[in-house]
Amino acid sequence: MIQELKKRGLERKEGMPDHVFVRRLCTEIPKHIKYDVTKDMQNYNKPPSHAFKTGYGMCQRYCKVLIAACRLYGIPAREIFNVPRMETPLHPFHPSAHHSCVEVHLKGVGWVAVDPQ
Repeated sequence: MIQELKKRGLERKEGMPDHVFVRRLCTEIPKHIKYDVTKDMQNYNKPPSHAFKTGYGMCQRYCKVLIAACRLYGIPAREIFNVPRMETPLHPFHPSAHHSCVEVHLKGVGWVAVDPQ
C-alpha cells in the first residue's frame, strides 16, 4: 500500500496532523479511483491497494483504501455502514440499500465519521 500511496503523492508528510492527513486522503482518493460498481468486481478478494491499479471502486473499496492508509500510519480506522432512510412512494426502504463510510479515531476528539467518496 505504501508504494501505491507514494506513486500518487499521497503518503503522509512528516509532522502532518492526523486530521489533515485523513481529510487529504478523503479528497484525493476519488481522484485516483473512479466510482464504478461493475468494474469494482476486478478488485474482489484483492488487497485495498489493488483499486489503485484498476482505477475503479465503489463505496466499500474507497473505505478499505482509506482504512488501510490510516492504519499504515497509526491512525485507528474502521468501516461503518449507513442505511439510508429515504423512503418515498417511488423508492421504498430496503435494508440491502446501504452505504459504507469510515470512522477514524482522532486523539483528543474520539471517533469521527468520514466519507472518502
